[in-house]
Amino acid sequence: TKDVLKKYDPYLTYWKSESDSGQANAINIGFEHATGDIYCWLNSDDRLLPGALKTVASYMDSRDMSWLVGNSYSISKAGRRLKQRKLSNIDRLTFFQYKEAWFAQPSVFWTRNMWKEVGGLDESLDYIMDLDVFYKMYLICPPIIIEEILSEYRLHENAKTTHSPNLVDFEYRNWMLNKYDQNDLINIFDNYITLQRFRHTVNNHPVLSKTIKFWKKYVNSNIKV
Repeated sequence: TKDVLKKYDPYLTYWKSESDSGQANAINIGFEHATGDIYCWLNSDDRLLPGALKTVASYMDSRDMSWLVGNSYSISKAGRRLKQRKLSNIDRLTFFQYKEAWFAQPSVFWTRNMWKEVGGLDESLDYIMDLDVFYKMYLICPPIIIEEILSEYRLHENAKTTHSPNLVDFEYRNWMLNKYDQNDLINIFDNYITLQRFRHTVNNHPVLSKTIKFWKKYVNSNIKV
């Protein structure tokens, strides 16, 4: 990585390679040196589509405190397009049904003013720091939602959230507990995420996959925020 960065050093505003305390910390450090007025971050597995930045700039006023969400393609490990991730609405319930209602992080952009207002990423979070910071943005204002496809995100077995689903679920559960006061649903939610762990294994089993599907609908229908 260092050799590649050195090769492109004349074209980069700033870079460094050193130990950090986690992904959220590294991203926060990066944004401390950002010189633009519209922000996003791109993980190593993902990529922006040609024209994405021009499209985003056409919708956003960099002086505002705003954020924008576009659509995305999932791609295979080899880069083959699998499925388009589309959304038509984001409300408060979206964040409490994020297993089903999630939107692709590399297709999310926001202004410098918005980033300063939310205070960056919560560095105590290892897996859902994007969900958390987008929720904070939502509490300030709803996002601009556009139909254009802005990015591709890669699905593979070594991705952090795929590799450690139990840790992701545990962190998400605790996040919900801090935001959501209907504790009578926590046992239901625990069963929900337990079933979620077996989703890929039983996806081709007609009975079990339908059981998970209906359980998700039941849980989501009982979450009211």
